[in-house]
Amino acid sequence: MSHVNEINYQKLTTTLHKYESFDIVYRHLIGEKVPKDQFIMITGLFINYIASAISLRDSTRNIYNNKKLFPEKLKQLAESKLHKEIIANTNIKLVEDIRNIITHQSLIVPVLSFAVTEGRTESGYSYMTKQLLNYKRLTATSREHLLQIKHGNLYLKPLIDDYHQATASYQNWLICESLEKHKCEYPIYWTVRNQISSEWDGDLEPSFISLLSN
Repeated sequence: MSHVNEINYQKLTTTLHKYESFDIVYRHLIGEKVPKDQFIMITGLFINYIASAISLRDSTRNIYNNKKLFPEKLKQLAESKLHKEIIANTNIKLVEDIRNIITHQSLIVPVLSFAVTEGRTESGYSYMTKQLLNYKRLTATSREHLLQIKHGNLYLKPLIDDYHQATASYQNWLICESLEKHKCEYPIYWTVRNQISSEWDGDLEPSFISLLSN
């Protein structure tokens, strides 16, 4: 599942990066039309990524609830990291709120825009905060987050980058901790597994390519 999530993340952010160029945004602002399919494509890539991210979250939750892999002391550490790194990150809740709105309430189509705030320029695909604030499924935490954006646009690439960095870091830690504990407690199993898995070029390790490269 981590491989699927990583591929979806790379597809989404690579595409978003292409449209961060001010030249592209400028041509759009002076009247050059962007094909409607481009906006739908971005929405599709966003939905695919979030779907895989939530599936990965549910998979790692099963590991976390396994008492053999996560005894009480380690589980307490996992809960502490969860609150500090995930629950406290309002970007994560906002991304999942947007996914819930798209899935259960209404398709949200992004816009191409640019903004300058305190000397810093942002450009590319974004959601208009005024539009997002109209949806009932938006939680109070996400509303407060959006109200702090002064220029009125929630840019997708920095939002997704932060979401992926935080969630991948936590999930990577969970998987590595559980693998290390399992390998220590069942060395014979892993010796046999390594011998068998060599026939198909070894085990497929969890994929966190973007996390490791940052």
